[in-house]
Amino acid sequence: MALSPVSRRLLFSSLIPRGQLAVPSLSYCPSGSAFASQQRASLAFAPRLTPSLSPAATPLLCSRLAFSTASGGKADQPGEAANQTLEGRYASALFRVVKKKNQLEKVYGDLESMKSALKDSSEFRLFVDSPAVSVQQKLDVLKHLANRYKFDAFTANLLATLVENRRLPMLVRVIDAFDAMYRKEKGEVKCTVTSAGPLSPQQQKEVVAALQKRAGSHARLIVDYVVSPQIMGGLVVRLGEQVLDFSVASRLERLQSQLLAPL
Repeated sequence: MALSPVSRRLLFSSLIPRGQLAVPSLSYCPSGSAFASQQRASLAFAPRLTPSLSPAATPLLCSRLAFSTASGGKADQPGEAANQTLEGRYASALFRVVKKKNQLEKVYGDLESMKSALKDSSEFRLFVDSPAVSVQQKLDVLKHLANRYKFDAFTANLLATLVENRRLPMLVRVIDAFDAMYRKEKGEVKCTVTSAGPLSPQQQKEVVAALQKRAGSHARLIVDYVVSPQIMGGLVVRLGEQVLDFSVASRLERLQSQLLAPL
């Protein structure tokens, strides 16, 4: 069952100039079924990736072979903790090979663009997550994206591997794991400081000084400030993988637990 003209325009109008590609076919689903509706909705997306990425051809490597063997070398390990999860193993394999091939910056940029697209487009997220879209359809669309936005071959290869292994829904977690490895490689420590109200410039300066002392003088802090009235006062600080809770809400909760505890 071929894509309708409307679905074809929705799917490819923002990806490839008209007339330059073959349109993949949908597998048959009874019209009106919930599965068919989900399939149509998940294909009718128009992701917005980083505008500075200009269209160019990027070869899509044979994913099962190239990606699985790429991590077999003895490149530097990005960290033992990352290998404890499935997404960490995918990210670790990619990190090792792109570092060895001097493609770390390019692949990092590719993955950040994909993460932005997933954040900004609910249709793209549905396409990535939906089992209603076949493996071949996902491979076709992601190959067009890789070509359109000049993704590195290893980025395209990762996407194809996740699709073929039916693990594309974990893409964001893989990107997050890769991001953590990249920041560690660069000596960067990501910090999130949550307060009940906006911090003044002087307060921010004092917080950064305290965080720098805790993280070490060698660390480059990347600090984000978040306002959350729910904490009532004080601060909640996430420093890398550590969470430091100095909020009033947390103190009140501990006090309540102590008061309710049996004597």
